[in-house]
Amino acid sequence: MSKLTWIGEKIGTAIGSLVGIGIVGFFVLIGLKGCIVTVWTPPEEPKTYEIQGADGRFMRMVFLPDRTAINVYGDPNNNEHEAVLYKLNWGVVGKHYFWRVWNVSREGDSLLGFRLAPKGAEPARFEYEILQKWRMGHGDSSFPPVGKSIETVFWFKDGAMRFADMWLGETETDQEFVDLMLQLLKKEKQQGGDPPEKRDNSQKTSTSEDPSIPVFPGALQFAGCVLQGPRAPGASGNGRCNHSPSDA
Repeated sequence: MSKLTWIGEKIGTAIGSLVGIGIVGFFVLIGLKGCIVTVWTPPEEPKTYEIQGADGRFMRMVFLPDRTAINVYGDPNNNEHEAVLYKLNWGVVGKHYFWRVWNVSREGDSLLGFRLAPKGAEPARFEYEILQKWRMGHGDSSFPPVGKSIETVFWFKDGAMRFADMWLGETETDQEFVDLMLQLLKKEKQQGGDPPEKRDNSQKTSTSEDPSIPVFPGALQFAGCVLQGPRAPGASGNGRCNHSPSDA
């Protein structure tokens, strides 16, 4: 055996040993990481994220301190609005390994759970249940039916969150807007009957036929309040209340 051959065999053996150690270390790291579970905690105050399209349609998500969340979709041009109340049954923060590599599986130890995170983003896996829905307008619901539970991953970064492949920017919470949505959802629950997705969508829902909720282009009026989508950048507020419908 020549000296060069001997050296080559030694190098090959060393590389093989290093690869083996690396693989074992990787699985040990996964196992150790999987033993640590960080529970997601709701905000102490309502936190709002929203996005608005060039055509005026908007999506808004409000996380509430009681482990619920309100999701609102609006299409002011077609007088269509829909609100959903979620119950966040549980939430766990993803496991960070190195660089932008995270594991988003529930226990953080599944090889199928590895994801490359968007720059600056951190994942959290949730299970949420549809508690209640309210809808105004024609067409079908954009959300799952009441009672359905869904497990999904939200991505959060400074000033934004990703929901349904859309980045929603953090914005100041409009408490009047939140109160209105909760009131509408409560009213829908009290009315009972078929959920919005099972009603005759060729007609307006029972809620939108309520005389206290007149419909007009680009906005919804309820209890003396005008509810609109996000205003132009720099403007304040997402609605207004003056208890005088004639001023709307």
